This record gives sequence, C-alpha cells and structure tokens, in this order.
Amino acid sequence: THFDVDAAYYDGGRLGGAKVAWRLMHQRMDQELFPEDELVKLFFGTEREAYRPRPLATGEGVLDAAGHLRIPVTALETLPSGSLSLQATVQGPDRTAVVGTGRIGLSAERLLLDLRADRHLYGPEDVARVTLRARHWDGSPAPVFGFLTVALAPEADGEETWLANLPFQADESGEAVVDAPLAGAGRYVLRATCESGVPPDRSIRTATIHVWAVGERATPGPVGSTLEVVADRDHYAVGDVARLLVRPAGGARPVLATVERDRLLAASWLVPGEVPPVFEMPIEERHVPNVYVTFTSVEAGRVFRTTHVIRIPPRSRLLTTEVRADAAEIAPGATSGLTIRVTDAEDRPVAGAEVDVAVVDEALHALHQAPTATLEAFFHPPHRNAVTTED
Repeated sequence: THFDVDAAYYDGGRLGGAKVAWRLMHQRMDQELFPEDELVKLFFGTEREAYRPRPLATGEGVLDAAGHLRIPVTALETLPSGSLSLQATVQGPDRTAVVGTGRIGLSAERLLLDLRADRHLYGPEDVARVTLRARHWDGSPAPVFGFLTVALAPEADGEETWLANLPFQADESGEAVVDAPLAGAGRYVLRATCESGVPPDRSIRTATIHVWAVGERATPGPVGSTLEVVADRDHYAVGDVARLLVRPAGGARPVLATVERDRLLAASWLVPGEVPPVFEMPIEERHVPNVYVTFTSVEAGRVFRTTHVIRIPPRSRLLTTEVRADAAEIAPGATSGLTIRVTDAEDRPVAGAEVDVAVVDEALHALHQAPTATLEAFFHPPHRNAVTTED
C-alpha cells in the first residue's frame, strides 16, 4: 500500500519542491467482535489489551510540481492487526511548516472468529448458549460453516475429554447460536473451528473460551496454585445475585469471604468439599457502582488471597436529555427556542432537573476537536477498596 501527501498554500497554490519529513508508525489493536457494553466502558473502561505505537520507518522526500508525494509501504505481512499512521511535516519556502497525519487499518487475518457464552458459570447437566461471530478482514460478515467442540478440561496435567462436535452455520450477519450441553461439574473447553474461501485463499480459524459447571463435588485447585475465582457474569444490575465459584489452593480448606469498599461491608465463611464452593451475593443499591469481594485461605502455612471486582453500572442514576430546536434554520439576528426533555432510566419525566445550554458555532469544531469528556463518570466514579488484610 502507500500514503499520498499533498500540500498547498491557503490560496490553493501548490507547494512544488517543498521538503517533506515523514514518520511511519504501527499500533497493534486486538479486533473485538463482541464490543464491551458502552455504559460499562464509560464507567470502568475496558480490559482490552492496549499497545503503544511502534515506529517502523522515517524518511524524507520532495513534493513534485503538483505538490504531491507518494510514500510506498511494504512488508505488511509481518505486522499484527492494528493501524498504520504516517505523520508528514511539509516545510514551505518561507520556512513555515505544516503537519498532517493519515491512518489506515491493517488486518493480519483474512477471517476473524470469536465466541461468547451467556454465562461463565453453570449448574450440572446445564446448557451453555454460545454465540459465534465471524467477519472477513474488511469487517464484512462471514457466513461460515464449522463445528463447536465441547470438551472437559483435565483437573491437572492431562488431556481434554472430548464430549461433542456441534455443527453450526453462520447466517448472513455472520452470527450463529449453538446450545452446548454440559455433562457435569468441571471446567469445559468450548472451541469453535470454521473455514472460509477456496484454495489458495482458504482460511481456517479457531476460537476458544472456558466455562465452569458446579455440581455436587468441589473442584479444588492443585497444591501450590493461587486461589482462583470465577464469576458467572462480567457485570450486574441491582436485584441480581452474583455467583462466584471459588477454587481453593490445595485441598478443601475454609475460605474467608469479605465484601469490601470504603469499609468492611460483610464477612462469611465458605467451606468447600461437602457443598459446591460458590459464593452468592445479592446486588443492592449500596453496592453501585462497584464493590470488592476478597477471598482468603490458608494452605500448608501459606496465605492465598484473591480480590474480585463486582461491577454494577449505575443505570438507574442516569438521566437522558433530548433537545429539539423550534426551527431547523433561522436567519441571522433572528430568535429561536429549544425544547428540552429530561427522562430517567425508566423513560419517566424528571421534574425540577437543572439544565444548562451552550450554543457554539459549528465552525469552531473544524479548528478544535469537540470535548469528549462525559459528566456521568465524574458524578459516579468507581470506588477504590480501602480495606486491607495483613497476613
């Protein structure tokens, strides 16, 4: 591929012969077929892996008579998916300079495949509903055919126990839903495999997730491992019950569960072995927007501790503002009005809401980017955990 650099004077005259200094950067970006909930991202950010831009090349050139310079880019097959950006600085004859940046997306895979289960934690003999999504390198849906393999992961070193191969056919939107039966307690491997295209452009992709089923027996972790916690969901709402599977390090040792935030909110004991080691916590309004659950156990004289964050986006505390202008167009010097409607999360009118209105010339946004900061996260920030436990 290539980047084209063009430069001109304010009056439209071309900057023929001007010197150009350029820098090519690559930024890796993991492509997500299941975007995070917008409200969750607003308050808690995203756990998506972030990578710093990496310089690939620098160089210099000269604009031709038409004020144009083409910069070729090669060896893209070795780069992971992400974006390429070229920053060019053009210096005019009066030694003034102007800087411009161009960006293109880069996909290292012809086919993208991902899958999600409706929960992370299930009961014995339960059914996991798995959604699969497939996209071509350009983002268009891929109506692929494939299989979802269901296997039981080993407790320690060993091989997976194969249980089933379930066929699926993605629809025109590139999506398929498969119900995967679970045979009992344990950790399950759900692995999707599909192919697209014909030789020599055939692409085969796999994607894997893990889910847990909790039965009548405990599933302790191996001796010397960390204390593992598996939540049934990524975030919750008031009224839900959070269920967290706790795998103690080593054998069936009691686990201290503490609910924490600015202070200790609750404490209880979890005794693995006779009953499934699952901690359940009803989500209350006082837990919004987040609360911490810390699990502590002692095995062979060693203290194992894991803290899990329970995220509860404050949906019920947010307002929606709708603005409608009395006229789509008005003449200079004329007067017009705005109709503003404020509703709560249940779409009910909010009487007495304070409203501020700011009117700016849209041409201002051509010179300065519109501010992207939001007020919601300012008024309802996540709380830090102020509780500490000493060994």
